[in-house]
Amino acid sequence: MTSLADAWPVLTGPRVEDSWVEVIHATAGVPRINLIPAAASFEDGTMGDWGVSWLGSPGAVALLNSTTRAYGKGARSMRITYPNNAAGSGPQYVFTTTPGVRYTAQVPVWVPAASPAVRFDDPFGNTSTTISTVKDEWQVLSITFTAPGTNVYFTLRSTAATTGVEQVWADQLKVFVGEGVDPEFSQEAVVGQLDGVTGCRVEHNVNAQIRGGCSLSLRDVGQELDWASVRFRPWVRVNNLTWPLGVFLPASPSLSHDEFGSAWDVPCLDKTSILDQDVMTSSYSVLAGAVVTDQVAELIAGAGEASTAITPSTLTTRSPQTWEPGTSRLRIINDLLDGINYFSLWADRHGLFRAEPYRRPQDRSLAATFAAGEAAIHSPRWSRAQDIAGVPNRTVVIVEGDEDTPGMTATADNTDPASPYSIPSRGRVVARTYTGVEAADQPTLDALAARYLADASTPSATLEVQHASVPLDGNDVVRFASAGVDTLAVVEGWQVDLTPGSLMTGNWREVVSS
Repeated sequence: MTSLADAWPVLTGPRVEDSWVEVIHATAGVPRINLIPAAASFEDGTMGDWGVSWLGSPGAVALLNSTTRAYGKGARSMRITYPNNAAGSGPQYVFTTTPGVRYTAQVPVWVPAASPAVRFDDPFGNTSTTISTVKDEWQVLSITFTAPGTNVYFTLRSTAATTGVEQVWADQLKVFVGEGVDPEFSQEAVVGQLDGVTGCRVEHNVNAQIRGGCSLSLRDVGQELDWASVRFRPWVRVNNLTWPLGVFLPASPSLSHDEFGSAWDVPCLDKTSILDQDVMTSSYSVLAGAVVTDQVAELIAGAGEASTAITPSTLTTRSPQTWEPGTSRLRIINDLLDGINYFSLWADRHGLFRAEPYRRPQDRSLAATFAAGEAAIHSPRWSRAQDIAGVPNRTVVIVEGDEDTPGMTATADNTDPASPYSIPSRGRVVARTYTGVEAADQPTLDALAARYLADASTPSATLEVQHASVPLDGNDVVRFASAGVDTLAVVEGWQVDLTPGSLMTGNWREVVSS
């Protein structure tokens, strides 16, 4: 794609340097080889080849083979205890690479609430970077990079100063050749860079069933694309950092002709469209007591897809459930996830199917800050709209019973006197009822009622902000401070045109107390 290093609105901060679109070909499942030996799983009681610090680290960590927790089917992991020191301490794993080869590395981490987030990368800039975003559960961190030399130094570094008591856990590091994170199989192989791109617009909306979309404009230069099997991954580079914007499938390519030649207009949808279009030919049933996250993984695999990052859970279905013929895999998956208080299924920037527990916006890590001043990365032109009508202060969630299983009801009230929509502030109840809900147990139903209340209480203010391109995901929490407004907000959507001079447009929902 044409470089985007040219004209950019006058803003202090990051500038788009380049963008391009990769062509990905969907193939049958191909076994992938983990280049890290199985002995590095910690199951032998050692720390494998992990070292206590990396060259230049502000302080050495302490490492211990631990049976406290483990990711997946193992019984052990590595416990990291940070020193009393500044941010940046962490263990090191030296990995031999072949220059010019593309690699993907992944490592599960468990970060307690009292410990700082973990940064996974090579500290010398030889890999991309990812930072943990959740606490008190396993999260798989992944990075994709092209090896510049013969070694990279994988580190798990603290992102803040530590006092000598903070700990995190990590399980087996895995490294594969190629793109995509999956411990066993890959369905997607990068063919090359797409030629003839004249325009690319990428959108994301958390309130849509299929969150991500992409619109490509192509000059016909003889690309010879097989629209039925090809996939696209747009990339952007900012301040020498690169990140993808998703993996997309062509929906309805159209060809036009004029005196200058031929051109393609290619609307695309993200990978959840695969599950939305794959419907059951007969009724589909899940028995009571089935592990929900296992069922979700099976439904994805049944569609021929294997690139997943599903946070495991022990929660099971409370009662048998059946869906009629013609129901999509995506609908079944989201019904199941809702029953254990998970976010709906989505495809991330790398094309991984993700399923994660719901967290209140107040409890999520801060993804970015947009503050006015000399280093501002947002436009001074922004808008804020308030919606005060119909905001509930009570949610009632009902699970219908049957002959074998009694029904359940959960109620959540907003009684916060600081909230303008609470029962004491309004002096009346404004209720919203949810029926047809499936929940694994009463605590899950209580959590769902609180979640629905929080979600319904927060549309009181929405923000539309144009800003420099940064790697944000839907449901990320950002801080916005400008022109007398200082608030936290949830990213509900974003749009970006990968053309010179364009800004990313963010659609955010303000976080208020509930």
